[in-house]
Amino acid sequence: MKKYLPVIKKINAHVTDFNSYLRKEFTFPLLNEDKLNDQTYYLNPTGKEWNDCQFPRNPHIGGVYFYMGETVSRRDDFHVYIGKASMKSKIGERLYNHFKNCWKTNETIIRNNRGEPVLIELITSIPFENEALIFLAPALEEYLIDKLRSDFPLFNIIGNN
Repeated sequence: MKKYLPVIKKINAHVTDFNSYLRKEFTFPLLNEDKLNDQTYYLNPTGKEWNDCQFPRNPHIGGVYFYMGETVSRRDDFHVYIGKASMKSKIGERLYNHFKNCWKTNETIIRNNRGEPVLIELITSIPFENEALIFLAPALEEYLIDKLRSDFPLFNIIGNN
């Protein structure tokens, strides 16, 4: 999954920028670039049965989550979705709602905003271990959407799922 390293690096650069507005004790961790092949950190759903998978990185709390993939017809056309699980929602619940009807063992396809099929190959998150900061999940999500939309095609825009 090294092909997604440029996406991860851009996400990390923007999280670093977001963190610059916060006091150090309130900053959020970056995605670990060295764990791209670790299925507990970056889940690749291809070849995985729905019941055998657990969404990565503490899906039982809130935070910001990502999934990414390539357009089926153009394998170098990356698409990214940025979502949030805030207040009473959990990352795992939000991801479940995204994938419950499209997860297939051989391929998990979600259509982009042009209706093109995108093969989802990477799912990860930034869980908010400090529950007192969960109110910042929408702010980080919108910040990342705003910044990343000029870097990669996004499934979503600010204000929609």
